[in-house]
Amino acid sequence: MKRVGKRGEGKFEQISWEEALDTIASNMQRLIKEYGNESIYLNYGTGTLGGTLTRSWPPGKNADCPSDELLRWLSQPLWRLFISADCCRSELHLRRWADGNSPSDIENSQLVVLFGNNPGETRMSGGGVTYYLEQARQKSNARMIIIDPRYTDTGAGREDEWIPIRPGTDAALVSGLAWVMITENLVDQPFLDKYCVGYDEKTLPAGAPANGSLQSLHSWPGH
Repeated sequence: MKRVGKRGEGKFEQISWEEALDTIASNMQRLIKEYGNESIYLNYGTGTLGGTLTRSWPPGKNADCPSDELLRWLSQPLWRLFISADCCRSELHLRRWADGNSPSDIENSQLVVLFGNNPGETRMSGGGVTYYLEQARQKSNARMIIIDPRYTDTGAGREDEWIPIRPGTDAALVSGLAWVMITENLVDQPFLDKYCVGYDEKTLPAGAPANGSLQSLHSWPGH
């Protein structure tokens, strides 16, 4: 949509993608010519990582990220402000920005568990995540379990099972699941030995206190 009236009047007209791209490109060229590369500022952000636009925004830091490559070509610095708890903390350990993989990877799964995850009503109303979820499940025929006190639009008949837990009991349920998997030997031990640190005593880092592993935590009598 192209604004044809004054700002705030709400007057727009529909234009083609070709015209929109040409308009943006011509104005970028004009600004760069008159004021230099630093006159171009990209203010980015999203609540839908893993959705339709994942590959198009700067934190991708790879050749598949067109906006990042464009700003590098313009010699434009990238200043970032993120949520700290989820994504930025990964940089301390991985030396790079990171989030989870794409929901399209569900096509390689046999079981999908959405634990309080409701992409149908959150993260900018899905942003493509719900669509990817359904497409991936059709390819894999994966069983889907939704764990949520409320029956959400993410379910909408797509789920195989809905577990409406009592609000605030998430930690108790997770702890119980972990205890059953550990005590009944339902875990993939070779995978844990290769990729996990601190799952059991033999994978604890040097100098770590005894009984500090996850297995010890969930195997104590009375826990």
